[in-house]
This record gives sequence, structure tokens and C-alpha cells, in this order.
Amino acid sequence: MGAVVFLASCHFDDAVFTEDLAKVDGSLSGIWITHEKAHDPRTAQFALCVPIDGDRCLLHHPARGSDSFYYEARPVNCRDRTLLQLRVLSTFKGGAPDPASKRFTLLWVERKAGDRLVVRAIDGKGSLSGISPAEARKALTDPTSDWEAFFDDGQEYRCLKNPE
Repeated sequence: MGAVVFLASCHFDDAVFTEDLAKVDGSLSGIWITHEKAHDPRTAQFALCVPIDGDRCLLHHPARGSDSFYYEARPVNCRDRTLLQLRVLSTFKGGAPDPASKRFTLLWVERKAGDRLVVRAIDGKGSLSGISPAEARKALTDPTSDWEAFFDDGQEYRCLKNPE
């Protein structure tokens, strides 16, 4: 989820978080649509999120078209915020990525009233760009750091269908 998440966000060679991983929040499961374009589904972006097990989800975004990505999403709780650590599994066009490629990124997921959420990708030109996963983890966990400076403005989604 997030406007062209992988193409516009910061990429890492390895996972940023290997500890403090959380259990999957079942309320993230479902079919999501961008909120501002919900009145015209032909122009909306869709995302599909389904649990794989208690620790991981499969995220498909955008969930239509040939530019879609398939991610393994692992929830992380950091400073009372919810992150999804994404690892690219495959693309619709190109299949599985080269194992040596930068396949990891993070999303900040903020709950809004009702069935809405805002998803923010790491700003690919921000202060986390070009640093190691360990340096990114240190910056994100630092209680004095400004999360607003790390992430983009975000995209609001609403849930069309939650299987719960």
C-alpha cells in the first residue's frame, strides 16, 4: 500500500528490523482502495493484504495492472507506531527479483476513524536514503527523531472487504 511503494521509496539490502517484530493485525487483511478516488474505481489504486501466518502477510500492490508487486509484509512496533517491513517477493512483469538487489523497505501505517488508514512510504530522498539498515533502525528507534522527516505524506485507503 502506498503510492507506487517500491519505486518511490527507500530500498535496503537487508531487513531493517530483525527483532521486535509483531504479530499480524487481522484488521489489515482485506481489499483496500485509495480513499480520494473511491468514487471512480477505474482510477483508484487497490491493495490486497492477506495473512500468511501469525507473523507475516502477503501484500499485493497495486492489485491490478502489470506494474504490481508482491511483498512479504512483517509488522513491527516501534515507538508506539505500526510499521510494515516489506520484502519484494515478485513483480507481475519481471518475476522474482535478483537476490542481490535491494528488496526491503518500510511503510508506516496509521489507523484513522472507521475502516480507514494512511500508509506512508519512506521518503526515498529523505534522511534514511542511502544508509545501512542498522543506521535506519537506529534513527527510527531514537526517541528524539522526527518521523515526519523520514516518511512521505502518505496515501489514505479505506477497506472494501475485510474477511474477518
